[in-house]
Amino acid sequence: MIPIYCIKASKCSYGKTHNPCDLHEDCPAFKCDITRIVNELNAKKANKYRNNIVKTDEGVFKSKWEYERWCELKLLQRAGAISDLKKQVKFVLVEKSEIQRQSSYYADFTYIQDGKLVVEDTKSNATKTPLYRLKKKLMYEKYGIEIKETEKYKK
Repeated sequence: MIPIYCIKASKCSYGKTHNPCDLHEDCPAFKCDITRIVNELNAKKANKYRNNIVKTDEGVFKSKWEYERWCELKLLQRAGAISDLKKQVKFVLVEKSEIQRQSSYYADFTYIQDGKLVVEDTKSNATKTPLYRLKKKLMYEKYGIEIKETEKYKK
């Protein structure tokens, strides 16, 4: 457990200033410290790419751009331009073995357009990491699928 120091240690019977209060629950400073620590642990962690996670009744989307693209694709499906629209589809790139774990790629969206399977990922320059580029190559080698990258349009 993280040692908790009493803010008002000089006024309590357990120690002097800056000495631990031996985790006694009667000290009002102890309760304040616990509340502060819990609030810090529950504080919202900043996202790596500064994206805003969107939670809807359709699911969780990693960014507003991903959710906007999902809405566009739903409209295209309703219009009949695409079919069989799915989100967060898993593709196994390397099978599990005795010495390594399974490696997978999760596509943002998959759909059928003109009789072909399209795998689409919403990307920015920041999210085109070396790992992503490797997985993109493995997708082409294993499945013969080239990932379609959609970038956010400028408004």
